[in-house]
Formats: sequence, structure tokens, C-alpha cells
Amino acid sequence: NAANLNEQIRDNLNYLHDRPVDVQDINNAANFTTTSTSFVDTESASAEKLDSGLITTTGGLLEVNFAAAVSLSTSMRVYFRVLVYADNHLTLIDLAGADDGILVIAGASGDVIPVAFSVFFEGLAADDYYIQVQWKVNTGTATMYGGAGTSNFDVHPQLNTYEHP
Repeated sequence: NAANLNEQIRDNLNYLHDRPVDVQDINNAANFTTTSTSFVDTESASAEKLDSGLITTTGGLLEVNFAAAVSLSTSMRVYFRVLVYADNHLTLIDLAGADDGILVIAGASGDVIPVAFSVFFEGLAADDYYIQVQWKVNTGTATMYGGAGTSNFDVHPQLNTYEHP
């Protein structure tokens, strides 16, 4: 009957078309910087925190994609990890890169290095989540360009999250 067809065909196709997604194109008045040798949020007093908006999932596989450009103040390494929070950033649900992160970049003073990665989270219950990118350095200062109008480096980090069916 029509009700069964709507449930099995229309509703399934609507979900595939309208699955949960969050896209962040960061355009700050300032770039992000860190000198921390422990993981910290990618934020500063004059820069918007680099995290996702609220994404309401149905319990499927969650994919997080990140891309940015980072400059180095000296010969150094920069590490990245991703956290999943519930309850408006109050409860840590899952973490990708518990030790030294899921990605490390390395270079010399003045290098500008592209950073791009994807990470997947399985087994998350249907709920509301926020995604947070964190970073740390082994020495020196890392600068992530944040769309702040820096000459020749007015690039925008991207943080995209979506749920697979």
C-alpha cells in the first residue's frame, strides 16, 4: 500500500538526499597560532574556534574531513587530532589520535605545509554531536591561516562532517 511504499522508498531516498552534514569554511579576523606541546583547541582570543556546528546523527558512520595551511616558525613538527563531543562540548564521546594524533607534519623555518585528513567514527549512537580539531607542536610556533587577509596566504581552513547512510 502507499504507506508502506512511502516508508520504504520515499523515506529512505529522502534520508540519502538529506543526511546529516555540517560544513565549516572558516573566515577569521585572525590566524590561529599555538606554541603548546600538549593538545589544545584550534582557537585564539581573536579567532573563531575551529569546530563543527551541531550535527544530529541517526547512528551511522560519521566522517570528518579537515584541510588547512600551516606555517612553521622553526624546524618543527605539528600534530593534529579530532574529538567528538556531546552535550554542547561537555562530554567527550570519542577521540581519533589519542597519543600523538592522527597526522603529523614536519618542516623547516618558514615552510607552509598543507594539512588534509579524513577520520571516521563508528558506533556513535543517534544523538547531537560537535567535532573539535586540536593541535600541538614539539617546539616553536605553528600558524594556521584562517582567512584573515594575510598577504598571499588568505586561505580558509575547512572542517566538514557528515554521516554515511
